[in-house]
Formats: sequence, C-alpha cells, structure tokens
Amino acid sequence: MINTEINKEYQLCATYPKVLVLPRTLDVDIIKKSALHRSRARLPVVVYRSAITGAILARCSQPHSGMRGKRCIEDELLIDTYRLNSLNTTWLYLMDARPYKAAIGNAMMGKGYESTLHYTQTQLEFLNIDN
Repeated sequence: MINTEINKEYQLCATYPKVLVLPRTLDVDIIKKSALHRSRARLPVVVYRSAITGAILARCSQPHSGMRGKRCIEDELLIDTYRLNSLNTTWLYLMDARPYKAAIGNAMMGKGYESTLHYTQTQLEFLNIDN
C-alpha cells in the first residue's frame, strides 16, 4: 500500500482527505475509473491495516450497478487487490451497513450493491443499520 496524493486538490473525491492509501500496483487510470463507478466518487480506500493480522479495512460508497448489475472491471480489480494484500486470509468480507431492502431500493434508482458473482472468494453481509 502507498499513500498517494491523487486527491490533493480534492478533484477525485471532494469528501475524502487529500492523501489516500491505495495499492501501489494499480495505475492511476484504474483508480479514477473505480471512483466514477461509486456514489460521490467514494472509491474503496484503506482506512486501517492490522499490524497483527495484516487484515485491511477499506471504506467506500455504493456502486452504480443498478438493477441490471452494471460492472466496472477497474473497481473489481481494486477490490480484489485488497483481498490479495490481506496477509492472513484469502477471503474478502464485504459489509454493507444498510438494510438489504434499502440496497434494493437504491438499485432501482441506478445505485446498488456489490455482487459476489464478480469477486473471487467474497462474502457479502448486510448490517441492517437504518439511516
């Protein structure tokens, strides 16, 4: 992982800090396309990495997948890179804070949620936290 200044002028994501922690192996174009696929350009960025287990915690907003399950290969690559960089596990756990019904409703409006069909060794959990 590397701290990057891709957002130093807040041009990529106005609601994220100037410095983002992202995989050093990914091209800037991949990162930008991932941001375009997410609400308010809140792409998946590392917010914590355990010194003990190497597990990574990344945050992001919902993808623009809609009811038809629109994909973004660059976003999938970014997320899979996090899975591969977690030292002690080969599994990726996607936690969606919303209730499942809210995610479905958002999908009807062009937003959505991750589909585990598009990721290797992933599990999606809805945490059912209301607004």
